[in-house]
Amino acid sequence: MKHTRPAYRRLLAALSLVAALMFAAASSLSAQDEPRIATDAASSHVQALANSALGILRDETIPLDEREATFRRLLREGFNLEAIGNLVLSRNREQATPTQLEEYHQLFGQFVLARYSMLMGGYAGEDFVILETQDSGRRDVLVLSRIDRPGGDAISTAWRVRAYDGEPKIIDVAVENISMVIAQREEFGAVIDQGGIDGLLERLRTQLELLPVEAPS
Repeated sequence: MKHTRPAYRRLLAALSLVAALMFAAASSLSAQDEPRIATDAASSHVQALANSALGILRDETIPLDEREATFRRLLREGFNLEAIGNLVLSRNREQATPTQLEEYHQLFGQFVLARYSMLMGGYAGEDFVILETQDSGRRDVLVLSRIDRPGGDAISTAWRVRAYDGEPKIIDVAVENISMVIAQREEFGAVIDQGGIDGLLERLRTQLELLPVEAPS
């Protein structure tokens, strides 16, 4: 099947980069932390999300805008975008006022959903395989997986899953042992160093003007 971009890069960008923002999660623990999610629940959550995402990528009978809308819904339901946004800000969160934080989370969620859902396109038939699960820290489970590419090397991924209100949510992904949190956090940190939280908000607004953004739900 002919496609415009390597499908595995779309999948990793749309799923992994959105969620892969937080291996340093241990620093955010509090007295209200929920117990660690069961390994089978974490594995099932990742597998179900991957199956749904790959189903969208495969189905070229559905218009692209409808696929993107469905993909955004999957991301919103499968990941904890607010937690990811907080971890991206890291210690810079202390600089933000409540009003700035509210706008940041609104912009960040739209930015993530728009930026990575637009990377969708044709799907060439990659396979997603879960290899094993591992307990990680007091709260998290790592779901180790592999994306098999026809004619190319397999891509290893590790999905970090945590319970929120009893439901599993993806909060980070490492691709080939590299967590994407560092790049995103450094990018935002550099903007904040130059222009503060207001500078980051302005950067997000500017980037959103260039991306297809759905109406907030």
